[in-house]
Amino acid sequence: FIFNPSQLNWYKPIVTGEEPKARSGHSASLVDHRVVLFGGWDSPAVFNDLFVLDLELMEFSWPKVSGTAPSPRSWHASCVLPDKRVFIHGGYNGDIALQDAHIFDLKGLTWLSLKLPAALKSLPARAGHTATCTQDDEDLVVICGGGDNCGSFFNNTVCVQVEAIEQAALKK
Repeated sequence: FIFNPSQLNWYKPIVTGEEPKARSGHSASLVDHRVVLFGGWDSPAVFNDLFVLDLELMEFSWPKVSGTAPSPRSWHASCVLPDKRVFIHGGYNGDIALQDAHIFDLKGLTWLSLKLPAALKSLPARAGHTATCTQDDEDLVVICGGGDNCGSFFNNTVCVQVEAIEQAALKK
């Protein structure tokens, strides 16, 4: 549904394209006029599919992507980076919490797996946390909170300079 603030009402838009399966725990990242949706789950299935909702055309698409997509996950964190990139971190695969990180480049429709710096590798795997791209340094991501899905919850905050680890991954 869409809320129209000038008329103070909700309406259901006409959306074309193949809609994704119902799910929860997915991420939805607004990149310009497109919403990039990734992952999620509908027990017992866990997804790693990626689809795009174009808000100007009101059309779903399933872009053909290159690179290796992250493993299936839900309750991961995501945030939008400069140059139409989406950062994905951690999550839960139905068995364990995850701690890996990936970038999806919407311009090139490419996945990139990141090699995490030692400071981030030492963090416990987590799901249900947040990732925020800062305004002052657009490639600095702040990761906060979450839990390990085994009863432990985290209140720490970690900053990740994405550009440096992304460049290292691209040099492989």
